[in-house]
Amino acid sequence: MNRRAVVLLVPLLLFLPARAALPSGDAALTRLVGVVAARLATADAVAAAKAVTGGPVDDPRREAVVLGAARRAAELAGVDPALAARVLRDQVEAGKDVQRGLLREPGRLTAGPVDLAAVRERIDVLTVRLVGALADAGPARGGGACPGLLDAARRAAERAAGWHTEDDALHGAALRRALGSVCAGRRGAGRVPAGGQPRIRRSPNRPHRRLAA
Repeated sequence: MNRRAVVLLVPLLLFLPARAALPSGDAALTRLVGVVAARLATADAVAAAKAVTGGPVDDPRREAVVLGAARRAAELAGVDPALAARVLRDQVEAGKDVQRGLLREPGRLTAGPVDLAAVRERIDVLTVRLVGALADAGPARGGGACPGLLDAARRAAERAAGWHTEDDALHGAALRRALGSVCAGRRGAGRVPAGGQPRIRRSPNRPHRRLAA
C-alpha cells in the first residue's frame, strides 16, 4: 500500500461503525440505503463542477482510487473485498448516470460554485461508511427477506430525497442501480440498460430537492 493510500485511508477508518452490537436486519439495510443515497446525492455537485471545467463524466483514475479504498476498508472491516468493489462499482455507475442526465439538462444543475475537491473528500468518507454499513448488513444481505426489506428502505429514501416522483425519475433509477448488488444473488438487479437512461420530466416551477450534504 503506497503512502498516499495510507494517508487517505487511516482518517476515514474512524468512521467505521463499532461492531459490538449489530443492528437488526431491517435497520442495517435502512442504514446502508441511507449511506448509498447520501453518496449518490453528491453526483449533483460533481456534475455542476464538471459543467464548468468541461471534465469528462468517466474518470478511470478517480474510479480506481475509489474502488481501491473500498477494497482496503473492506479487508479491515471483515467484508469480502470483491463484494465491496461490486457495490461500489454499481454506485459509481449510478453516479455517472446522474451526472450524464443533469449535464443534458443544464437548468437542473446545482447553482453557484462547487469545490470538487471538497465534494470528493465527502465521497471518500461516505465510501468507507458504506463499507461499514455493508459489514453490519452482512446477515441481512443473505436472507430471503433482503429484497423486500431493501426495496422498502429504498422507497423511504426516495421519498425523503424527493426522488419518488416522475419529475425525478433520474435519481430514482440511479438509486435502484446503486443497490443492485446488495442482496446476495441479486447482482445487477437495479441496472439501467445501456442507452436506457430515464427521461427527466420536471415542472419548471417545481424546485429540485436533494439530500443534505
